[in-house]
Amino acid sequence: MLCANYPPGSSLAFAQPTSLPVNLHEAEQFSETCETAYRLLADSRLIEGASSLRAWHEHLRVWHYPAFRTHTSWSVFTRRRPTDREPAYLLRVASWDMPDDARRFHDPLYGLSERLRPLPSVTAQDYQLSTTAFEERFAALRQVSMSPFAQHPIGIDGEVYGVQTQRLRFDWWCEAPSGWTELERQIMELIDYFSTATSGDSSQTPA
Repeated sequence: MLCANYPPGSSLAFAQPTSLPVNLHEAEQFSETCETAYRLLADSRLIEGASSLRAWHEHLRVWHYPAFRTHTSWSVFTRRRPTDREPAYLLRVASWDMPDDARRFHDPLYGLSERLRPLPSVTAQDYQLSTTAFEERFAALRQVSMSPFAQHPIGIDGEVYGVQTQRLRFDWWCEAPSGWTELERQIMELIDYFSTATSGDSSQTPA
């Protein structure tokens, strides 16, 4: 069975493969769980238990939603009132353990112990970014030249990539459309950079 889910605001119909839920009611519950998870990934400020980001606004968001693995969204925030004494950029990594949530609804034994968990398994972790390193990469992203109305490929499963700023949003299924090669390369490099930036002990609580 395919549980079709559409990340909020996406231009793509994203079909997410899962095993067959136990019954129609549980299939509907899983669909609602998916919708909530995508909403939290799209706006990580809504994640329960995450630090408040009232003093920050979102500057850039990049995401990767594989068909069978954890879905991740990287959001870069800037201070509403920047100062020279405090970090200029904050990276929030939001992760949804989609395989575990899917298992709750199609594995009766596992579901009995986990079904009462009301929200999807979405967590958030915050990291400080180097101003120079991030601005160099963002400047390269801004220089990308592409065809905005390229034809998207279609498919049943796979993975979704995307990028969003305050004014623009682009996403694609599996491989980027023809004409988006440079954008795809820049996004892959950003994801690698974020992975490197979060591999140490730089996690922090936003001020």
